Amino acid sequence: MPNRIALFMGPPPAHSPGWAYRIGLIATLLFLGCWSVLFEVSRQLEAVVLVMFVIGAVCTPARGRMARDPLLILLVIWLLLQCVTLPFAMAHFPAFADDQITSMRHLTKLFLVLPVAWFLYGHHLRTGLALGLFLMGMVMTALVYLTLHPQYWFQLTANNRPTLGFKNWEHAGVALGVVLIALSCLAPRFTGWLRHGEASTGWKSLSAALMIAAFGMSAFGVLLVKTRASWLGLILVIIISLTGLLITSLRKPAYRRRGLSLCALIIIAIGLLSVVLGPMLLTRMTAESGVIRHILQGDLTDIPMTSIGFRIHAWYYGIQTWLEHPWFGWGPKSHIPLLLQSMHPVGQGTLGDIAAQSNLRHFHNSYLSLLIANGLAGTAVMAAAVGVIIRGALMAWRRGDMPTDILVFLVLFGVFWAVVNSFESYINYDTGYFMAAMTGGLAYSFHLRHRLESSR
Repeated sequence: MPNRIALFMGPPPAHSPGWAYRIGLIATLLFLGCWSVLFEVSRQLEAVVLVMFVIGAVCTPARGRMARDPLLILLVIWLLLQCVTLPFAMAHFPAFADDQITSMRHLTKLFLVLPVAWFLYGHHLRTGLALGLFLMGMVMTALVYLTLHPQYWFQLTANNRPTLGFKNWEHAGVALGVVLIALSCLAPRFTGWLRHGEASTGWKSLSAALMIAAFGMSAFGVLLVKTRASWLGLILVIIISLTGLLITSLRKPAYRRRGLSLCALIIIAIGLLSVVLGPMLLTRMTAESGVIRHILQGDLTDIPMTSIGFRIHAWYYGIQTWLEHPWFGWGPKSHIPLLLQSMHPVGQGTLGDIAAQSNLRHFHNSYLSLLIANGLAGTAVMAAAVGVIIRGALMAWRRGDMPTDILVFLVLFGVFWAVVNSFESYINYDTGYFMAAMTGGLAYSFHLRHRLESSR
């Protein structure tokens, strides 16, 4: 056991000094594991992670290669762009001047991908522990909430939509959706880590029971909060997963029996779920079918101010607003005054009146929010960062550095994340940058390790 701990805590050859790496690694694990359970603790650890990363990056023997890292270069470009956007935003909306800076810092935290990748470093046990703590924290948040509010266990068909300890039910649906995807892809890996070595039958059964319990509770939570965007994302993930399993099973005879059996089990589970919960799911999914008909007719004036209706009005107004400052945007916190001051007609009133009355103060779309905040220039930087991470992950997998199940999880997470961000502005909230830090850092860590070690 001591040798195993020493191997886990020992800094890689490209990292020095060792004390900075060890402190940063522990801080990173706690930072990711505590964000939903003990947010204030996690927020304080951000500074520790950043400081230890800077010390390590400056002192590493591969500092030249590290200085040329594409994500680091994109971060510098992003910060330079803020020198153009922020002065305009602060002058245009003086009441929100301080908030502009705060929101800019918040958006910049999306680049926490790089420090997290630095400390995880493509090490299987470290990445597994970090992801396990991240998922366990979200499950524990929901479990504590349901323990304190036991009535929700019996209110699946009620109109109540609990937050499950997250910012609101949308965030809860997204967090638990990610847990479901991760456990579906990585449960064998997690149970293998839990029963490391020659474990007893009882310990093997306990590890499997923990995975099943976490999966079941997360599925219950996703159903309970009734977040349609999460359901849509999960449906798309299931379709892609079944298609991938069928293709793999047909192309590789060695996996045919197992793959086809798994497909059959998934289809049976979906069928049982449809029988038991079909009416409730159908009612929720078709609740705004009339609004969708209005949208298809193309007349915005007839769209009522429902959940989908607000999004349509806000998106239409948001696109018009972005086109007024397409290159550098209005500023990272300008979505609030822009919505509150909107004279876009909605029924007998305006979008601004409805936003003020209902406290709807963002555009409910991460992509549009980023365009409005930082224009095409800032959006291009963020898109380039995503491209760098995806390219690095694919290269790591092709080299054999990244396990296939990790890649499958990242692909399915990416599909789910792309869907839910089409209906909510998660980049404006902590959920956005924590999800980005964990999954992006995990994806990039294997490629970063190759870059630094090949430079020695």
